[in-house]
Amino acid sequence: MISCQPSAWRAQRLERMLSVNEKVNHTDNLDPAERRRLEEILDDEKGLTMLRR
Repeated sequence: MISCQPSAWRAQRLERMLSVNEKVNHTDNLDPAERRRLEEILDDEKGLTMLRR
């Protein structure tokens, strides 16, 4: 499943979500605006989000 992901970011994200050997901290320290921004950056396959300032 991981090797079939369309980008390295998505593969890494899936690998982390499927990892059962590591203890996971389930608390989310991001507020909703920060969470949306993080998801936007992770989903940007061309890197355009990080170039805008």
